[in-house]
Amino acid sequence: MLANTNHAQLARKIFEATSCAIMVTDSSGNIVAINKAFTKVTGYHPQEILGENPRILQSGRQSKEFYTKFWQTLREKGSWQGEFWNRRKDGEIYLQWANISSITDDDKIHYVAIFSDITTVKSEEKKLRKMAYYDHLTSLPNRLLLCERLEHAITTAKRRQSMVAVLFVDLDNFKTINDSLGHDVGDQFLQDVAKKMASSVRENDTVARIGGDEFVIILEDIKEAKNCELVAYKIITSVSEVIVKDLQAGASVGISVGPMDGYEAQTLLKKADIAMYKAKCSGKNNFAFYEKDIEYDLKTKRINHSALRKTERHHWF
Repeated sequence: MLANTNHAQLARKIFEATSCAIMVTDSSGNIVAINKAFTKVTGYHPQEILGENPRILQSGRQSKEFYTKFWQTLREKGSWQGEFWNRRKDGEIYLQWANISSITDDDKIHYVAIFSDITTVKSEEKKLRKMAYYDHLTSLPNRLLLCERLEHAITTAKRRQSMVAVLFVDLDNFKTINDSLGHDVGDQFLQDVAKKMASSVRENDTVARIGGDEFVIILEDIKEAKNCELVAYKIITSVSEVIVKDLQAGASVGISVGPMDGYEAQTLLKKADIAMYKAKCSGKNNFAFYEKDIEYDLKTKRINHSALRKTERHHWF
């Protein structure tokens, strides 16, 4: 008997001392026990919450289907774990990770929920992801996310037997703006250009900044190559609309299209990059599709050495 008493006292101390919130309900759904961590997370004290239904914590963000699957899993497997949104006493919505189990004691069923607030953790994960995948200046996808999205776009295009296009955009005369007006003005100009480009494509397309004054656009589910011309015109026009203190930049756009120019991400990027230099050498503020003879001109150095060095820097050869 003494051993049982000691065991019960120990269990009670653990129940109160654990950093995870614990809530126990009976078979009717009434809350019959909570610990201190529960109060810390939700704001509810025992006298306010005992006897209430856990629905008092619902945020409204979960669908009916969510709760249907939740109860189905709990009844069939005896436990459920996952994350969902709940609401604190003060109305603030938070994200929690929960492990919920059904326990039978003397033929009575109780449900025990052990959970923790992961809102801050998720927020930090989101910040880290943004740092890793997005350009800090324009908030556009960076090179890493660009490559991931292009791989996905190619996989989708293969499955649908459709085309995917890559547009490599290099700003003309940006150096003049940056050098004459300063880096702060240059940065603002890049931000304005980024917004213009993003508004020139469809929602499912991608506009990425890969560094400096260079951008790459992925066009998914292209019906015909002619569609790329329309987007290239829009990009060139939108960039020309950004004027800073009477100074204006243009855009040279190179285009590669899969499967005609290949169905590998690095191949399409390299060929769009090469085509961009053809557009730039044709008078700037222009666009060009990839053609094999352009690459030959690059490799035989009939296009200036600085263009070749810049293309090699992308490691797309």
